Parts: sequence; C-alpha cells; structure tokens
Amino acid sequence: MSLPNTLTRYTGANAFTAEDAAGNVFAVFQGPLDSGVCVMRRPDGTMTQIALPPIVGRPSLEVNPLAGLWVVGNREAGPREFPPRYRIAEYVPFVLGPPGSGGPVAAEDAAPIAPLGAEAWPNYGQSYPDERVIQDGRWYVRANKIIALLVQLARAVAQLQRLARQRGELR
Repeated sequence: MSLPNTLTRYTGANAFTAEDAAGNVFAVFQGPLDSGVCVMRRPDGTMTQIALPPIVGRPSLEVNPLAGLWVVGNREAGPREFPPRYRIAEYVPFVLGPPGSGGPVAAEDAAPIAPLGAEAWPNYGQSYPDERVIQDGRWYVRANKIIALLVQLARAVAQLQRLARQRGELR
C-alpha cells in the first residue's frame, strides 16, 4: 500500500506503529526533508497523514491503549529538556467493558469436590501393617495441608470459571 500525498520515508530506521480499538493502525517515521510524519491506515486500507506540529527527525509513539496515543518528538527539545508529546485525536481508546464488569472480586466457596472422609486419607484411614512407611509420624499433618491447598485451588478455579462465564469467555 502506498503512503498518502506521495510521502516517502527514510527506511534506515525503525517505524513505530500502534493499533486502536477501531482497527486503525498508526505509524510514525522520518519523512522527506528530515520531517517527522504520522500516518493512519484505516481498516479499509485507506491512509491519511495526521496533522502534527513540525517535528524534526524520527519521532516515536507512546500508547496507552485505554487512554490515548501520542507522538513524541526528540529534536524539538534541547539535550536537557523533556521531549514534547503531541496527542493524536484520531486514536480510539479500548474500553474494558460495561461499568462494574471488572475490578476486585470477592472470594467464594467452590462446590465440594468429594467428601473428605476416610477415603481421602492414606490407606483409607486404616493403619499400615508396616509402620516404616510413616517414619516420622507426621504424614497425616502433611496430607491435611496438601488437601487444604487443593481445596483452595478448587475454589480459585471455580471463581475464575464463573467470571469467564459472566464475561462470555467460557460456556
């Protein structure tokens, strides 16, 4: 695809790009006569040059997908000055979703996996005929901690599944 307005660009340097929520792709590069240029390509393939204050050399892009897009000049400021930023009004920020769809979620209990009766313990709750299997007498304490961690994991998975269903990401 050709650049608009018979623009040419210096190809010996990076061309920075960013895409917005509407599918527009923005690119900045060093153009003719050492000028900084910003071009927008729409989803239909048409391109337009974005009007900017005069920028010298190669600009870069700063993008915050939820807030906006800026072209950052470099040579417009001295070596001890902060470089200027120019907002791109054509950029369409992304939206997280309807209000209240995100944010912190309260912990909740998952449906029980299985009753934690004798079947969940080693040897179904019966003592082992050879006591050397449990040399330090702390196997039950360790198993109890492992089961507690598995229950917490099950609660977290159930919570994530419920949130994904609410957002339509899981059926």
